[in-house]
Amino acid sequence: MKTPLVVAIDCDRLKPQDITWLFYDKSVTIIAVANSKKRLPKLTDSSCRIGWAVPAIRQMTDFFIIYEVGRLFERIKSKEEDPPDFALVSCDKALCAGFKYICEYNGANSRVFGDLRGLATYLSHHPHPHPLNKANV
Repeated sequence: MKTPLVVAIDCDRLKPQDITWLFYDKSVTIIAVANSKKRLPKLTDSSCRIGWAVPAIRQMTDFFIIYEVGRLFERIKSKEEDPPDFALVSCDKALCAGFKYICEYNGANSRVFGDLRGLATYLSHHPHPHPLNKANV
């Protein structure tokens, strides 16, 4: 059975990019958050942006990502399922620390990447169904 993958993307420090390649499998969930809709990633051949645009209040994207990850853990616990693997794309050290903590606290594997290229490179060398291992970056 495949291990689901959740990819959280802090889009405020990234240029908008095409993330169609992340949808290679139905077991991948994307949490993309930015302070502006223009910074959210998009799909090939589509003008549609993926994710949530939140108010431009200090650290709002960080809070929203942690909130959404926490909601996923609550849903998983209520269904008594095994946690998915988690990946975060962000350069924000505080967000990365909080993300690693919440994943570790809930018994999930996690990895942090500074950009989408790093995530793509990692996934190309560690293909699904087990894209993440126990070690945190």
